[in-house]
Amino acid sequence: MARDNSKAQDLLGKGAEAHQAGQFDKAEKFYKRALKADSNNADALHLLGLISHQKGRDEYAAQLIGKALAIKPSEPAINTNMAIVLNTLQRWPEAERAAIAAIKAVPEHAEAYNNLGRALAAQNKYVEAEVAYDKAIEYAPNNAAAENNLGHLHMQQGRYELAEGAFLRAIEIDGTFLLAFSNLATTYMAMDWLDRAEEVCRTALRIEPNFVPAIHSLGVVLSRNKQFDGAEQAFRQVMDIAPGHSQAISNLAALYSAQSRFDEAEELFKCAIQLEPKSAHAHINLGVCYAELGQMEQALKSLKTAVACDPNNIDAYYALSTSGKEVLEPATPAHIAALLESDRVALTSDQRTKAHFTLAMQNERSGDLGHSFDYYISGNQQRAELLAADGQVFDPVLHREEFDQLKATFTSDFFAQRAEWGAKKSNVISSPIFVIGMPRSGTTLIEQIIAAHPKAEGAGELADIPTFIDGFKRATGGDDEFPASVKHLTLDQVSSWSETYSAKLEKLSNGAAYVVDKTPFNYANLWLIQMMYPAAKIIHCKRDLRDVGLSCFQQNFVQPHPWSCNLEHVGSYIKAYVDLMAYWQATLSLDILDVSYEDLVADPATDCRRIIEFLGLDWQDDVLNFHAAESKVKTASKWQVREPVYQRSVGRWEKYKAQLKPLNDVLGDLK
Repeated sequence: MARDNSKAQDLLGKGAEAHQAGQFDKAEKFYKRALKADSNNADALHLLGLISHQKGRDEYAAQLIGKALAIKPSEPAINTNMAIVLNTLQRWPEAERAAIAAIKAVPEHAEAYNNLGRALAAQNKYVEAEVAYDKAIEYAPNNAAAENNLGHLHMQQGRYELAEGAFLRAIEIDGTFLLAFSNLATTYMAMDWLDRAEEVCRTALRIEPNFVPAIHSLGVVLSRNKQFDGAEQAFRQVMDIAPGHSQAISNLAALYSAQSRFDEAEELFKCAIQLEPKSAHAHINLGVCYAELGQMEQALKSLKTAVACDPNNIDAYYALSTSGKEVLEPATPAHIAALLESDRVALTSDQRTKAHFTLAMQNERSGDLGHSFDYYISGNQQRAELLAADGQVFDPVLHREEFDQLKATFTSDFFAQRAEWGAKKSNVISSPIFVIGMPRSGTTLIEQIIAAHPKAEGAGELADIPTFIDGFKRATGGDDEFPASVKHLTLDQVSSWSETYSAKLEKLSNGAAYVVDKTPFNYANLWLIQMMYPAAKIIHCKRDLRDVGLSCFQQNFVQPHPWSCNLEHVGSYIKAYVDLMAYWQATLSLDILDVSYEDLVADPATDCRRIIEFLGLDWQDDVLNFHAAESKVKTASKWQVREPVYQRSVGRWEKYKAQLKPLNDVLGDLK
C-alpha cells in the first residue's frame, strides 16, 4: 500500500483533537483513516490502541500498541501506555519490561515508574515496587495516583500506618480521588478504626453517591458494627448498581449467615461462586454456612475447593484444621510455614495467628506434640499482640478484684431487700434455661442435648445479658463506678430488660416452651439473672480444669479473650471463676444443676435423664440422639456436636503435662 504521510498526519491531528475532547468514536474513525493512508504509522497504531483501551478492549489495544512498538521500540509514550494496558490485562512481567523500556528512554518518567510499581507489586516484588513508587512521587510530587498505589502496597504488607499516610496525601493532592477514599476506608477497617472508616466512606459518597467501592465498604463497616439493617441496605444498593458484584453478594450472604438466615445465605454464596468460580472467599463462607447447617461433608468439600482456588489461603487451611476431620496433605504444613517466613506473601496479623494454630493442630494430629505446643505458644503470642494493639489485655490481679467487688456487692442482704422484684414475671415465655461455665467445658454439648427435646430450642450464645449490664455501666459512671452503681438499678429497668429479652427468646423459640441461652460467661452475670428470672433453671458445666485450661489455650477464640493467650493467665482466670461460682451457689436462690463433662460422656443415658428431669420435662428417647437433630451451632464445637458423645477429650492434658506446668502451678490443688 502506498504511503501518504502528509494525509496521515493531517488525519492524526484531527483524530487527536477529537480524542482530547472525549469524542472517542470520532477519534477512532480518524485514526483508522490515517492507517489506511499509512499502514506503518506508529502514532496512528499507538493512538488507536489507546482509544481501544479506553473503550475496554484491552486485548486489541495490546495488539495495536505492540505493532507501534515494533516500529518505534524506544518511544517512551508508547511503552508507557503499553505498560498500562498490560497491567490491566494482568500480564505483569510484560508490563514490567515495557515500563523499564520507557524509563531507559526518559530516566525521570514518573508515569512509567508508577506503572512499573504496579507490575512489580503484582509479582510480590514489594521492595522494588516501593522504590518505583517513590521515584514516581519524586519526579512528580503531586502524583496522587502514585501515592494511592504506594498506599495500596503498604496495605498489602499490613503496614497500615504508612498506608494511611499515603492515602491521605493522595486525597490532599486530589480531594475528589474516590479510589483513595475507598482504600483509606479499607485501611481503617484493617486497623479496626470503624468510626473513621465509616466517616471516610460517607465523605466519598457525598462526592459521588453511587460510588460502588465506598457503598460496599460502608456495608462492611456497618456489618462489623452490628448495624445489620444498614449493612443489608448498602450491599443491596451495590447489587442494584452493579448486579455482578460478587463480593457484595458474598458479604450479604455472610450477613444472612450471621443472622441464622442460612437458606438465603446458601443461595447467595452459590450465586457469588457462579459469578466468580475461583473466589476462595466465597467457597470458605459457603463451607462455614454448610457447617452451621450441619452438612459437614458439603462443608469440607467447599473448604477444599477454596484451597484449590488459592493454595496460599490461610483461612481455608485453618477452617479445615478446626474441623478435626482433616489431616492436610503432607507437604501442606511446610508450605504454610514457608508462607509465614516469606516476604512475598503479605499475611495479616489474624492470618499469621491462624497459620500458627493450623500448624499446631496438624502437628498434634501427626503425633508431634512438642512442635504442636510450640506452635500453640507462638500462635497465642501473635494473638496477644493483636489484642493488645486493640487495647485488650488481661490483668489477673484486676480481674480478681472485679470479682471480689461482685461478691461484696451482691450479698444475701442485697437480694433480700429486692425479694419482691421477683413477683413481676414476663408473660411472653417461660423462664429461660441458662447453660454456663468455662468455655470448652461442654456448654455446647449440653445445649444440643436439651434442644433435642421437642419442647426446647437452643438459641446459642446470646449477648443480651452482658449488653444490658454494659449499657447500665455506661449510663451510671462507667466501669470504675460498677458494681457500686447498682444502687441506681430499679425494678422498672429490670422488668424492661426481662420483657426485651423474653421477646427475643420468643422469636427464637420456634414455638418451643423453653429456650436455652448457652453463653458460658453468664456465670459472672448470675446476679442479674437472679433478678430478671428468679425461677430460671441454670445448668453449670464442670470439667477437669486442666483439660479446660489446655483447650482454652489451644482455641483461637473469635471473641477477644486475652486471658486465654498465656497459660498462667488461663490458670488465674479459672481460679477466679471457681471462686465466684462457689460464692453464687452459696448466696443465690437460683436452681443450679452441676453437670460433670466426664460423668456425662462416661454414662450419657444417666446424665441426660438427670438434666431433663431437672428441667421438669418429660423424658424423650430422642434426647440421646441429639447429634442427629437438625441444629445450627455457631461456636468452635459445631463439628463435634454432629457425632455421638465421645470420651477422647477426657484427660487430654496429660499428653502435655510438661508443657502445662505454668497452668498447673497456678491451679495448685484445683482439678
